[in-house]
Amino acid sequence: TNDDLGNIETAFTKGATVDGKAFPGRTSGSTFVDSGLYTAMATKWVNNGGVLKDFLDKFPTKKYVSPSSTTSVDATIKSLGN
Repeated sequence: TNDDLGNIETAFTKGATVDGKAFPGRTSGSTFVDSGLYTAMATKWVNNGGVLKDFLDKFPTKKYVSPSSTTSVDATIKSLGN
């Protein structure tokens, strides 16, 4: 839903605690988010019935994850399937 999208964007901007683990938000001036937060939000999306492709369409790794982390994040979220 749009609420979910807004909540994810807020988490990416300000940081969030997901399943008891705190993640930082974007560093000032950066477009990239913490790779752990990105993975946690993708996992939460799928676990709540969302389709991984929809998450990736809205939040593409190339836009949200540092190039140095993209490969490992892609491998991790690919295992989420669906």
